[in-house]
Amino acid sequence: MREAPAYDHAEGREIIAFAKIIGVELMPWQEYDILAMCSKNEVGRYVHSDNILIIPRQNGKSLGISLICLYRAIKYGWRILYTAQLWDTANSIYLNLLGVVKAFPPLAGMLTRFSGSQGKGVLEFSCGGVIFFQTRGDDTARGITKISCVVYDEAYNLTDGAVAAINFTTQAADDPQFFYITSAVHKAFKAHQDGRVISAMRRQALAGPDPVDPIYLAEYRAPGDAKPDVEETWILANPSYGFIMDETKIRKQMKRLNTEIGRINFGVECLGWGDWFNDEDDEDFTPIIDYSDWEAATVADPVLCSVGAVSAVGIDVDLGAVGCALVSAEKMADGRWFLSLAPRDEFDRVGVVADIERVIGLRDPIGFAYDQKGVAETCTALFEQRGLEPTRFNKTEVSKAYMLFMQLWRDGKIRHDGSPRWVDALSVVSERDIQDSGKALKRNNPAGCPIIAASFALLLAADYKPAEVDVRRAPRVSMRISRKRRGL
Repeated sequence: MREAPAYDHAEGREIIAFAKIIGVELMPWQEYDILAMCSKNEVGRYVHSDNILIIPRQNGKSLGISLICLYRAIKYGWRILYTAQLWDTANSIYLNLLGVVKAFPPLAGMLTRFSGSQGKGVLEFSCGGVIFFQTRGDDTARGITKISCVVYDEAYNLTDGAVAAINFTTQAADDPQFFYITSAVHKAFKAHQDGRVISAMRRQALAGPDPVDPIYLAEYRAPGDAKPDVEETWILANPSYGFIMDETKIRKQMKRLNTEIGRINFGVECLGWGDWFNDEDDEDFTPIIDYSDWEAATVADPVLCSVGAVSAVGIDVDLGAVGCALVSAEKMADGRWFLSLAPRDEFDRVGVVADIERVIGLRDPIGFAYDQKGVAETCTALFEQRGLEPTRFNKTEVSKAYMLFMQLWRDGKIRHDGSPRWVDALSVVSERDIQDSGKALKRNNPAGCPIIAASFALLLAADYKPAEVDVRRAPRVSMRISRKRRGL
């Protein structure tokens, strides 16, 4: 946090006193942020036009800012716009403030109009003050003018178009303020792909205060080297610990720590550990394989191996459990490997299992594989119910899959079907370290799943060693896949 004690905090103190009068209890951290965000300079203008509050979920992060909105609507007759990505969020704030107003007779007497439905809400007062509640989009605030204060709740999902449309409504205001409320952003989450705006603002604030218009940034998070499974870390990350957030709630979240996505979600939602977008890094990004070279490896009509044919399937699902890819690796007649990408790009457990069953019926692969610590692991029980036995790679095998993929590429042993999703995937995957296990692929976006799935398919297929059997007496048996319920 950055705040100069010499600033005028009179309005902030009035809002804190206002909260006590109307029966709203604020926690110390909320009072501090109100004082800082409402501070004024020597000429009576707000020190911070832009105010960013980053805090783990379930800490009451919207309460203080919603009280600022209510106070200014009542005291100054301001027109205020409160936006959120989801109507459930905006509607929750609307209903909470409506409840506060109705519970305090002097405020209830000032309320002249209220409504909330279908993505829009309003609280209007006899003094002329209005608070509008809306979901966000590029046409948000159409028809709304003369706004003096804007709130961007759920700012992890905020586009340049929405900001441009909304900020236009404040042009007539003398000293407008903007509030950005969010939990940490993780750039691998599909739901956070519009987190670049807030990431850039955070980066600007961390670079140092602007002497003319400094950004106020309050970011609550645990230290990066803290142990995630101890209460001391939970207390450090959650300023409302013991009041709103508590041990019981966090321990429920901890049950998800046994998977990769569970650990990352826990870090983002409970500890404030984000993986923010960085424009400078994006500019310097170098794909693991040159796009032109990859496109040149397209084969429209591959000649597959007819003797000793081998094929395997790799599955990868993004950390947000939204995007996915299924890739088949098949041996070609010239000894190279042909990669084909299945149409499915959205994750659905039942659909993935059905896709694998179809592939088995068509190509009889030696097996299918995925990361046992990844989201695809959630399909394991369904596979087993269908009589299918997946190959679940550990972290060492995940690293080996990446190394093999790159070696086969360098050796000219990979060809593919030319799907445009391949280049999209190459544009968002990079190398990462696996503790004690070497290097592996990291998808910075759900679109990266095909490359990771391809590496799994290649490792499974390349490692296959056919069993020595008397072909006159024993039928061919697919390894790693039970035929119990294949219907073949």
